[in-house]
Amino acid sequence: ELVDQELRKLSLFRPGGTISRDDIADLVPETVPGSAWAFLDAVGTRRPREASTLAERLLADAVPIQVLVAQLHRRLRELVIVREHVDSGVHGGALVRAMKLQPFRAQKLEEQARRWSSDGLQRALDGLLELDLASKGIALDGSTRQTSEPRTSLHLQQWLAESLLPAG
Repeated sequence: ELVDQELRKLSLFRPGGTISRDDIADLVPETVPGSAWAFLDAVGTRRPREASTLAERLLADAVPIQVLVAQLHRRLRELVIVREHVDSGVHGGALVRAMKLQPFRAQKLEEQARRWSSDGLQRALDGLLELDLASKGIALDGSTRQTSEPRTSLHLQQWLAESLLPAG
């Protein structure tokens, strides 16, 4: 029913014309406001291009950078914990019990954690702290620094590249 409704809306927007991807993006809301979940999954699985695109979309949809930073922090913290469990031989059902997670969620986090080294996760968390401070106009040394939405967006993109691209 929802699909039919959206198709009718699109047909009224361009009667007899061709509907473009931009028309769809402008008129059809996300079925699941899950681009934040998709963004976190792209970060967790270290897909920088997808994470970058989704971050831009979230910021364009007026999601505050501080919200993204908080969500990223939580996901990275979960990955650190899962990585520690995996490194000590805990996985599958034992991970579900140890972390008190639903099996699907535990499996997903385990798959993501395996894509990261412990050092890589720590570097990502350190960079995230700098991003968080920068978004609030604070430098690492505690002094104030100039901030703006474009600057903060660029800082997020830099963090994504530095954290998600393979070290080389």
